[in-house]
Amino acid sequence: MEKNVIIFGGEGGIGNSIAKLFKHRGSRVFSLDIQKRTHDNIEFVQCNIINPESIEKSVNKVIELCGKIDIVINCAAIQIVESFEELSFENWKKTIDTNLNGNVYCSKLLLNVVNPGGAIVTISSIHSTVPRVNKYAYDASKAALTMFSMELALLAAKRGIRVNVVEPGIINMGMNADVVFDVKEIENQVPMKRIGKPDEVAKLVYFLCSDEASYIHGAVIPIDGGKRLTGWGPNTKQQK
Repeated sequence: MEKNVIIFGGEGGIGNSIAKLFKHRGSRVFSLDIQKRTHDNIEFVQCNIINPESIEKSVNKVIELCGKIDIVINCAAIQIVESFEELSFENWKKTIDTNLNGNVYCSKLLLNVVNPGGAIVTISSIHSTVPRVNKYAYDASKAALTMFSMELALLAAKRGIRVNVVEPGIINMGMNADVVFDVKEIENQVPMKRIGKPDEVAKLVYFLCSDEASYIHGAVIPIDGGKRLTGWGPNTKQQK
């Protein structure tokens, strides 16, 4: 698939896996993130996801380099673990700004830029609907993000742009590095008895952007090994 692809949050575990897959299959890929963290040859453009001016500047730079944009992947996100008693409104705002507001800024700007026939895929979470404790800001942001993306899909269809949402369960990546949990306990809560891999999410995202998914629009697709079927996860706490 020879397309021009923008990935917000392209330096994270899932974002980088998506970037490498698209590049391997012939697309020109731009990773937009706050800093370069991976050692690969993906084209990097610095972008502060919570700053609309930074987003506009970085998108304009990409357009200067490639002329058009076919695919947008929104996967910039942070996750802060706090008990309800220790909940910091500074961290709450930081999470909402990154996970929700930043994605809204990106979508508002790029809906007018993406070529007709293009695609937008947003990475949300199964915890947009599956409750748990100690990740209140993250889960609230993902619930709002999923609904926003569905409403965006109603508008984007009129412009010939497909919008879909991917909702991962627990994936083996850096975002979970500061969380203490028992791997076996987690695996036992997943019907498929294992934790997901970033490249599995990347393959789903790639499919949704391909011609094979040309009639898939406004879908919310979990990729969690069935974890959402088991309800709440275990309590988690910050790494000491």
